[in-house]
Amino acid sequence: MTSSTSRAPTVIVVTGPSGAGKGTLIREVLKRVPGVGATVSATTRDRRPGEEDGREYHFLRLDEFLDRIERGDLLEHVTYVSGRRYGTLRSELDRIRRSGSGSRSRATSWSRRTSSTTSSRTTTWSGPSTSSQN
Repeated sequence: MTSSTSRAPTVIVVTGPSGAGKGTLIREVLKRVPGVGATVSATTRDRRPGEEDGREYHFLRLDEFLDRIERGDLLEHVTYVSGRRYGTLRSELDRIRRSGSGSRSRATSWSRRTSSTTSSRTTTWSGPSTSSQN
């Protein structure tokens, strides 16, 4: 039997078109489910006024983003029609696990993404598997 801290997290994907309520769902899960933590996505888009690196996004230059893809630092990534790239850094899951968010068996995360081939946004969550619940 493996310990709950060595298990790979469960991944849940939530997708829907703009305005479908994904952000509302995420906020409610954060409020209601203990042990949930949110990932901060990486992007190549320009930072907007008031945004902070590491809070809204990890802002990367295109060459940095591509280098991270090559090194395997991204769990997933997408290129928008605009050419901007978005992705989830593996280090974000590690950060959530280290933060001790909730119980040690719960390392939950998500990121939001709009696929370049659809108009929907995809949110990736990871957390405890249902088989680990007692």
